[in-house]
Amino acid sequence: MIATDDSGRPQFYELLRRTQAPAYVAFDILWLDGTDLRTLSLSARRERLRSILPTDSASITEALSVIGRGCQFFELTLATTSKA
Repeated sequence: MIATDDSGRPQFYELLRRTQAPAYVAFDILWLDGTDLRTLSLSARRERLRSILPTDSASITEALSVIGRGCQFFELTLATTSKA
């Protein structure tokens, strides 16, 4: 569950204040219809997740992912958060 500020950034305290409608952001699925999906790759599980999420919901969505340059994105995130 997340709530965002006016710029769209997730803010924990917005959940507590209840000033914004919260959203559920799904990033992985481990079980589906009684089937254990943990042996599948993350990309395969995310594909299954996409197949069951509503496509036009403001309150339920899939987490964004970075394909191919995840390590660079992580390093950039670290550099950005250390300046804050």
